[in-house]
Amino acid sequence: MGPFIIRQSPLSFPELVGFVSRSVIAVAVGTGMDDAPNIIGTGFAVEFSEYFATCWHVARAHDQLTALPPQELASAGLKDAKLRIALPTGTSYIWRELENFTWLRGKSEQLDTCIFRLVGIALPPLILHKEDFVLGAEIGVLGFPLGNSLQGSALRPIALKNVLAGAIDPTPANRLPAGKAILGSSVAGGFSGSPVFSATEGTVMGMVASNPLEVRTEGTWPAGVSLAVLPMDIQQVLMQGVETTNRTIKDALRSHLGKKP
Repeated sequence: MGPFIIRQSPLSFPELVGFVSRSVIAVAVGTGMDDAPNIIGTGFAVEFSEYFATCWHVARAHDQLTALPPQELASAGLKDAKLRIALPTGTSYIWRELENFTWLRGKSEQLDTCIFRLVGIALPPLILHKEDFVLGAEIGVLGFPLGNSLQGSALRPIALKNVLAGAIDPTPANRLPAGKAILGSSVAGGFSGSPVFSATEGTVMGMVASNPLEVRTEGTWPAGVSLAVLPMDIQQVLMQGVETTNRTIKDALRSHLGKKP
């Protein structure tokens, strides 16, 4: 009698969503008048324990809101500018307050990417996709769109199924950040920093960076698509962050990512 095989077929998309959800966090800055955390974006554990990725403009929003005086915060509908993240715990999420982005390790405004380390928070990291860009590849997106308006009484991420619709070459003429993937549908604000993952493997094929309303160009942006940072650019900023940490973690990360110490 041969060995017992638990599973031969690949994971279904709902199963992959469950797998990815263990690594996704909500990012909130401020407390609303209803006492709920003000969700401004999404993040996810990436490649190595305690390291997370989100968009640079999400981290920048934290800096902007903390700089506001109390009266301006109140006019924005906020009681304070506290930084919080929501961590997955089984089927629910719990909020954890942070002092600030003290553990920031790498950022790139051009690539709209921010890598930060949360010491002691070891969610299962998602792995960056190492293969070439495939036009039309099926993908998933998991995040927290539209802030708190879709959440109700229980915090939970929202999943979309999508395709890689194209890519933008890094040329000055397009007036867009370099090396962006195009998603096959529009995503709402709050999805910024969400992982774009392979619908067959679960590896990270990008990170949501904008929706059409956020793209500032002189030309007309086609309806129904959004932009995502490519995996190689996430890795580039991650490696910048590695350079600021201690030698033991640096060597472990470089080994994990296939880099020489």
